[in-house]
Amino acid sequence: MFWDIGVLEAFYSILQQQQSQARLNGGVLILDKCIDDLNNLLITPTKNQQSRSKVESLKFSVHDIEYEVSKEFVYAVIQLSDELNVDELVIAEFLLNISERKKAINEFLLTQKSLVKEGRLAFFLRRQYLLQIVNYIFNMTTIANDKLISVSLEKLNLTTITENIFKSLENLHFNFNLIIENINKDNTVQQYTSLKKDVNKLKRGFLTKEYDIIAQFITGFLLNNNKNIFYDDKEFKRIFSMLDFVEKNMNNNDSFVLYHLPSLLQFGNFLPKKISTENKGFIWNLLNKINTDIETNEKLYLSPFRVLIYFNILINIIEWFKEDPSRINYNQQTLDFEGKVSKPIYKLVLLGAIEELMIFSSITTKHQEHDLTDQVGSVRLLLEKHLPQLLPFSLQDTKLPSIEMTGIILEDKEAVKSIELSEELNDYFIVNSLNSLIVKFIEHCPFMLNKLRDEEEEALLKSIQQKQIEDQRKNKSGNQTNVKSSNFNTQGFLTFNPDSNNVNKNEDQIYKKADIERFFLSCYYVYNNREELGMPFWEDKESALNGFIKWGSNCKDSLMTSCYYIMLSSFANNQNLSKTIFSFVMKGKQFDEYSLANNGDNRQGNYFDNLASIIDEFSQAIQEWENGKKDTNGFGNNDIAEIDSDILNRHTNLGRHNVGGSASSKSGLPQHLGYMGKTSGFSQFDNKNHDSEVAKNLTFENLNEESVLLLTSLITFIGNLSSNLDDSAKETIANTFTNILFQLMTLNTPILGLTMKTISSFVTENNRNDIWIKLDSFIFGNTPKNSVKHILKRDDNKFILNPLSSSYIHYFKNNFQHITDVFGFVELFKRLTNSDKNTKALSFEQMIVPLGFGSSDRPQKGVSPYLEYLVNDVFVNSQFVNDEYLKRKLQVLVLQALKNCFKAFDYQKIIDLNYCLEINMDLLVPQRNFVKYLIENPAIYAVSNLLNVDENIELLLNIIKSESNKKISQESFEIETLTLATDVLNHLCLVDDCFNDALLPSIKEGLRNTKLYYIDKSIFEFKNIKNFKDSLRNDVHLITRLLQNLSTPYMSLNISNIEILSLIFNKNDEHQINQLFNILQNSEESVSIKNSFMYALDAPVESKDAFEYKLKLIKFLNERVSSNSKVVQLIAGFQLDPSTTLGPSTYPTFISSNVSVFGSLIKLIVQCLEFVNAENIPIVPMRLLAAAFELLKNMTANDLNLLAGYLLNIGFIEELIRLTFVVDKKKTLWNGIESKADIMKDTNNLSFVTLMSFFKFRSELLELFSLVIHEFKGFNSTGHVINSLISSSSKEKPIIFKLLDILTNDFLLYDHQTNFTYDNFTKVYLSQLQLYSSGVNFECVLNTLSLKEFAENGDDIYDFNKLDSLLDLKFNWLKNAMKLEIANDEQDDKERFILKTTITDLNTKAIFNNYQQNVVHNWNVLVQLIVTDGVLTADDKNKFILSTFESLIGEVELLIDSNIKYAEEFISLIVLLYDILGDMNYNVYDKNLYKLFMTSVQGISSPLTSVSMRSDLYVLMNKYLTSLMIVNEKNNEVNNASIEVSIHPTLKKLIHDLKMLDEKLIEIMVLDCINGSCQSPERITSVLFLKSLVKLGNFVSGNKSNFIIKALSNSNMLTNLICSIKNLDEMVHNDSDATLSFEDVKYELTVFKFTMSVLTDIAATRLGAYELLQNDAMSVINKLRFESLDLNLGTDLEFKEFITLNQTLSGKVRIKLDNNVPSPSSSKKTAADSNVISVFEILIPIFKFTVTISGSLGFENKQLKLSISKFLSKYDQQIKNLLKRDSLMVENKDKSIDNGTYSTDLQTLIKLIIVLYNEMREY
Repeated sequence: MFWDIGVLEAFYSILQQQQSQARLNGGVLILDKCIDDLNNLLITPTKNQQSRSKVESLKFSVHDIEYEVSKEFVYAVIQLSDELNVDELVIAEFLLNISERKKAINEFLLTQKSLVKEGRLAFFLRRQYLLQIVNYIFNMTTIANDKLISVSLEKLNLTTITENIFKSLENLHFNFNLIIENINKDNTVQQYTSLKKDVNKLKRGFLTKEYDIIAQFITGFLLNNNKNIFYDDKEFKRIFSMLDFVEKNMNNNDSFVLYHLPSLLQFGNFLPKKISTENKGFIWNLLNKINTDIETNEKLYLSPFRVLIYFNILINIIEWFKEDPSRINYNQQTLDFEGKVSKPIYKLVLLGAIEELMIFSSITTKHQEHDLTDQVGSVRLLLEKHLPQLLPFSLQDTKLPSIEMTGIILEDKEAVKSIELSEELNDYFIVNSLNSLIVKFIEHCPFMLNKLRDEEEEALLKSIQQKQIEDQRKNKSGNQTNVKSSNFNTQGFLTFNPDSNNVNKNEDQIYKKADIERFFLSCYYVYNNREELGMPFWEDKESALNGFIKWGSNCKDSLMTSCYYIMLSSFANNQNLSKTIFSFVMKGKQFDEYSLANNGDNRQGNYFDNLASIIDEFSQAIQEWENGKKDTNGFGNNDIAEIDSDILNRHTNLGRHNVGGSASSKSGLPQHLGYMGKTSGFSQFDNKNHDSEVAKNLTFENLNEESVLLLTSLITFIGNLSSNLDDSAKETIANTFTNILFQLMTLNTPILGLTMKTISSFVTENNRNDIWIKLDSFIFGNTPKNSVKHILKRDDNKFILNPLSSSYIHYFKNNFQHITDVFGFVELFKRLTNSDKNTKALSFEQMIVPLGFGSSDRPQKGVSPYLEYLVNDVFVNSQFVNDEYLKRKLQVLVLQALKNCFKAFDYQKIIDLNYCLEINMDLLVPQRNFVKYLIENPAIYAVSNLLNVDENIELLLNIIKSESNKKISQESFEIETLTLATDVLNHLCLVDDCFNDALLPSIKEGLRNTKLYYIDKSIFEFKNIKNFKDSLRNDVHLITRLLQNLSTPYMSLNISNIEILSLIFNKNDEHQINQLFNILQNSEESVSIKNSFMYALDAPVESKDAFEYKLKLIKFLNERVSSNSKVVQLIAGFQLDPSTTLGPSTYPTFISSNVSVFGSLIKLIVQCLEFVNAENIPIVPMRLLAAAFELLKNMTANDLNLLAGYLLNIGFIEELIRLTFVVDKKKTLWNGIESKADIMKDTNNLSFVTLMSFFKFRSELLELFSLVIHEFKGFNSTGHVINSLISSSSKEKPIIFKLLDILTNDFLLYDHQTNFTYDNFTKVYLSQLQLYSSGVNFECVLNTLSLKEFAENGDDIYDFNKLDSLLDLKFNWLKNAMKLEIANDEQDDKERFILKTTITDLNTKAIFNNYQQNVVHNWNVLVQLIVTDGVLTADDKNKFILSTFESLIGEVELLIDSNIKYAEEFISLIVLLYDILGDMNYNVYDKNLYKLFMTSVQGISSPLTSVSMRSDLYVLMNKYLTSLMIVNEKNNEVNNASIEVSIHPTLKKLIHDLKMLDEKLIEIMVLDCINGSCQSPERITSVLFLKSLVKLGNFVSGNKSNFIIKALSNSNMLTNLICSIKNLDEMVHNDSDATLSFEDVKYELTVFKFTMSVLTDIAATRLGAYELLQNDAMSVINKLRFESLDLNLGTDLEFKEFITLNQTLSGKVRIKLDNNVPSPSSSKKTAADSNVISVFEILIPIFKFTVTISGSLGFENKQLKLSISKFLSKYDQQIKNLLKRDSLMVENKDKSIDNGTYSTDLQTLIKLIIVLYNEMREY
């Protein structure tokens, strides 16, 4: 056996997977390893001295592997062994396995404490995994063809497992008792610490969970398996041993009996299926055994659990007999049904079977929203007469007393009052077994129901008659007293006290017999909120179950009737069942003609009319009583009796009296079987009319609670039914009951709160205003106008009225004096202010209160009094309610009502008015006056009463800051209160600026002109609420709590918290972020705050809210990561004081400890990467990955040295490379969409969002690699990273080149698809619209547009709330104010669709293109850094560069014709790499270089290529061509210069390919030379390349025609090139008066020199010179005006430089003979002196060209001779000056002249002049 969780965890994980061959193979492999563990389950060797000795020796073996351990390890083993009573070697194996796993993730268990903690956890986890696996295997056998389960069943030993399961139950109780023993020992020595309490709580939690799983296993095995291990024994020993086990190990009221309940009940339920007629002896034996126990066991009443199990078995035995009547005969005996079945069942009922059923049902019912009008709990307490309250004895730290027949209430706050059943056990197993019991009892035992009802009514009749006789005696003796009392407790529940004066002993006995009531309540608990279980009672109108519903309506006493309607209310509390019940009633089908709703006077009407009539008559009777009893303050016992008597004279079916004789006894099985069929189960019930004479003699004193309960149950039923119906059905019920219930509200009854709650269920859009008006009339009309204002004392259920208040609060106080009334009012107010949950805010034309709201009973109108009372009184005083649950529940209702009110006003539209022109708000509201609209809107007062009243906002903040919320509990009302309070605060933070700046001034101004409205003080007690957020920021406790609550299990709460923090601490406000930093740095809770961020990042994403929250959390951090305050660094786990470090490794929350927020971020990234792959990329992990990685990259960039080093050290960078995958355009699924082309058809889909997120992530990933490589260049660690990126196998490319997968055809957008500007949008798209073509500023929409955090398929991917808000304003204006016909819903929908589709498409493609550009750019940077900063050898660098060229050539060829921007990026990279390559030895003939050259040629020829890109291409081509020629020349020199020149094949091929090109290449090249913009590089690069081409042509042509020159001449480009040299001349002489700078002149001079150099090279051959002469080259030379340059003084060229639009700066360019001579006016060189050009830079190229062309052609060419003569004549004066200067230098007389550069240039020019003159002389 393996004492570890690893193998079991893996097997359980495999079981959960979908069926596959891999699952089967892996599962079987692991199953074989843990088969012994599974068969032996929880069997664990106990402590062993021999094992202890081995461990204490510090050396021992486990599975033949020897270990040497520390003393700390041994101490931990001994401690755990003693605590758990487990063999020491077993514990040692646990700890060894745990230590190995921890080391694998860089966590080390160094202390005894940590070892014990982890070991304890592993011990219990192993037990749980074992049970879960066995439970899954044996209870999932219904899954068709699950081969792994089939194999598991074959390999596992069923007999061994089942035996060990039952042994495990004993083991569980042993462990529970062991815990108690240890507690007692610790208490004895006073060492029971809080830590030990926590440990015991943990252990008990695990043990309880084990009990739960075992219960599921046993029950599920019984249900799902055909092996009859429970039914193969005639004596049923296993079942009775289970009952004995329960009684032996548990008290009769131990909650743990619940774990045995479903299996033992289902045993009985399956008897009819499992026991055949052939084995009928089994049933007879079982029947006899149970009968014997019932008859002989005098203490059976002390075993209520056994009583219930017997009760269920006997009911199922009836079914078994019914299935085959021949079974009644056995061993020559005939079944005595009465004696063997009926009477035992009856006795079991008397022993408490149905009461036990009620207790179990109440424990397992679905949690209900508790409110004070619900009387079910009180009724249940009344009916619990035999059995004590269930308590979890095994979970108590102190031993509870053993109780037989009385209840116990635990007062100790630390005592555990209940167990938490798993959802699977409770909802599936227990509830279904209880449902089966109830259904079978109804179907098979109607005789028993009749009997119980008859006996109860007979007992009641006797009690009443006895009471009448006693009262007559008292009257005669003059002892009659009129006692008036109220039995309502302070919490608003009905209290039925059997010892009180108004319940006599006879009635107490009656309550003990009230098993029909108990059965009704059992049904209530089982079917409440369980629609699927309740539906069979209503679907088949002929069934026994539906007959039971009709039978129940015939109950003849008030308590029974009340319980019946309580039961009905549970059915009505389900949506579909409510519809069924409503339909049943509205079709005219009465439950029964003698039902309560049929009052016997033959009046026509549906069921609701009859119920309304009953309530109305009660109301009238109470009113009559009140009118005659003005001196009383409430119900008195005898007074109620008068009311009851009056109503019961008219409703003869009401009251506790007999309505027929007792049921006649029936004997013989056939008779019983005759009416237990489906269609006649209740047909034999006695429904005869009752003796009216008997009724006349009845009196009804001392039953006031039951009368109220009857009304309560009727009204509750109506409310539950109505609350689940659609509006049409609601209105039907409302029309019947609204007026009657409002009338009842005016009376002095304790059900005012319930009545208002029921009315709240009637509210619809159609009747909302009517109910508002009725409520207002009740509140202000039901209080005398001159009444004294109540000043109420504060206690548990009453609220203080502020003394001397001038408000209307006293009206509310007069009417709602009890907490139950307050609850009912708030419930009704909440419903009246409710709007559609999908509506964020109502439009301006909608109101949730009537216009001019306010009845004539009050002098001033408005809804303000309601909010004043709700907030200033109810909410504020709720904090003083002692009962925590009631306090929280009341606060929940108030906060829900406030949230409803918030939705009544759309603050966003007030802000949007700035972007929507020409809107008159008065015309958009129903009042036609916007200020009146504000005054009548409840949203205004909901905000003002919170913002402007200190104690209100203080309470709100205290709810959030409450210590009880520090550790979020599982109590739903606490969570709901906290969530709502946070939501309310979030809303206040959103609207406070708008409320203060825009609304309050308007309201105050409007109120100056009218006194029509009552306005509460919060409007006028204005404070500087502009500082509201400031006050929140200064509340350190609040901020701390918000931060601590970022990791609750409740996503809506988390979202509100992060939104509040985002609003309070603006991302763009450094001061605010500094405040947050100071709070975090100085807080004692800093560790818990960082833990909160950690837990939030670590939490699994299990819902869309969780996904949305995690994105918001990451965004919050990312938006503040660049702040100077370093707040994110502090949260992430940096230690910032005294210097920034990663903190100590021994303290969690610091980065070095590997347990930090930064560590959680890394973990999240890795988890997301594991969910995405080349086959499928789901949107959720992809968006989380993109967001998380952006944050990580930004954090790393901010603290590069620390974090980059950390990421390298932990291997994260290499892990990222390992997890990097390549997308494939044909195979990858983008959130389920295969083809990228499909995605591009409609960008408004989640697949495109997934694609964008992937590109964003890829961009950030590449940038992170670059940051790390650059920061740690030269380090071995980065060498490993680089090697991982660039290394490759023989079959696959390196990863770095695989990352170009994003540039395949399917992932490219053409340039015209990505141009998205607002101007373009306005001109092209808005012009198509009619409604929204003008008047709406869409730019604000575009600027704030963002992707939704979460969108369903088919939803818009962008958040268009702002757009919709603007369009709503505009549309309502056009429709309501302008009255345009075209302003209709159809046109509005059409244009909204156009706008949203257009914006989505354009914006999405623009964003996508930006992400893709970032990927390309970052990839280029990464490649550059690998070459420049990587630790590569020369050979590796050479190889990598050439491989890069190889990878990019194809991409560039593609991109040149599709997306030129990306092509430019890659060409720039290639140029840079080529420069680096040029400095190394490389193979110039590499085929990739040749391909690169030809690709460059293609690029230059492309019409899409930009001039900047062509410039780079010229550089590439020139470098390659030059290097080829140089290498070829060197090779020729090495071989033999005398031999004919050889040309390398590569160069030959290149020349051939160039000759094959058309003249377009030459044309583009020359045009770039001459037409480029000023200072653009392509002019120089193109002319340099042209020079190389001319040189190539000269090189290969010899004396033959140069193919380049020929192409130049044929395309007429040679003439253009020659003419371009005039540009410098024109600039120097500034013919166009253009605005110039020195840089312009200098640049043009450079172009001039290079162009002249090209022309000179052309002139070097005779054919070239001839072409130049034919194209007027010398003519152009002679037209240049450089002869005008004064070589003695220089030439000043003035120029203008534009500095701003309105100012120019003048300057000079001086062309001088000597550019090294300083200005004579200053000893220092000025800016003007630096703007000097040497005349040699102009003259030398000209003279060199002239000399060359003359040398090539000779002066025999008359045209040339004439041109040169003219040239020399033109420059005669300058030649003389130069010669003169030269002679001076020779004589060394001009000492001021520098003999450096000047001397060289001068000599060069003199030589050219001499050569030229000499050639002239020769001719």
